[in-house]
Amino acid sequence: MLFLVGYSTTVEGILSAAFTHNASHISRRIGRAQFDQLLVQPQPLWLTLATEGFAPICGGAALATGILIMAWAWTGLGLPLTITWVAVFGVSLVSSVGVVLFTMFLWSVGTFWAPVAGEEISMNVHDALGSLGTFPLDGIGGAMGVGLVTVFPASLVAWMPVRALVGVSADPWGYLLTP
Repeated sequence: MLFLVGYSTTVEGILSAAFTHNASHISRRIGRAQFDQLLVQPQPLWLTLATEGFAPICGGAALATGILIMAWAWTGLGLPLTITWVAVFGVSLVSSVGVVLFTMFLWSVGTFWAPVAGEEISMNVHDALGSLGTFPLDGIGGAMGVGLVTVFPASLVAWMPVRALVGVSADPWGYLLTP
């Protein structure tokens, strides 16, 4: 449980440090017609989104907290520190950040049709994914479980990757099923 909280906090810290007020709040940019201004600037859109909200000092606190919590939990779990485990951990962490960003982008598409109503949708999606990411979702099954993997992939943010990293997954190759 502690490793899950640390992993989720680390994902939030990376999002806060690298994507504050640009890619993580893309619906706000679309709703306020600022996205059009980004498209006419003389630099690629990906470069603008990657550099505009970079705030390592603000997001660094959450990132450091998440790393410390995971390190503390890691010592208690007795996980092996191998190159393979570190590589899977790094890929899982980057994938979790990607799942949060892509989910916010997907839900922000509605802002093109209803700019005022959808202006804050990416923030609400981010908050919901962050809140659900700290909970163990082991008891959820059926339609709710499928929904938390597909429609609103909250289980892909922290729960499934942590289960694979810690070795709790029933499938020995469970880490291949994570993002």
